[in-house]
Amino acid sequence: MAIFTDMVEDNIEVSMDDFSMVGISFDDCLNNFDRVLGRCEEINLVLNWEKCHFIVEEDIVLGHKISKHGIDIDKAKIQEEQMGILEACHSSRYYGHHGGVRTTTKVMSCVFYWPTLYKDASDLVKHSDEFQRFGGISKKNEMPLTTVLKIDIFDV
Repeated sequence: MAIFTDMVEDNIEVSMDDFSMVGISFDDCLNNFDRVLGRCEEINLVLNWEKCHFIVEEDIVLGHKISKHGIDIDKAKIQEEQMGILEACHSSRYYGHHGGVRTTTKVMSCVFYWPTLYKDASDLVKHSDEFQRFGGISKKNEMPLTTVLKIDIFDV
């Protein structure tokens, strides 16, 4: 980003370690491309030519197919990412495994949301072996409460 700060949003789109030239016309794109390559030469930035794609009708960017028809989202990749977020919010290194509502709350506090979030969190908790083993104690397994005799030091 720091290399192309004056070109971002006008001539170039930057995403992590990838960038794409954009323009109103083909000639505009070529001019932008010339400026970007010139900048790369100025700062001795080496490009991996095996990963470079020039003048393509469609391409895959961050796992999604982009073409003149728009973005074709890979639903399997999205579901995989959602499950990763859920699992990260469900289990915690310092405090066991959370229930469905707590997991959903943690996901939303991280500013993530999708329409099936509540159902997905509930399903994850139901199928989590650790949570099922260490969940709450049922009424039949509770020990009866007994009163504790409180004695002050000088009551003898």
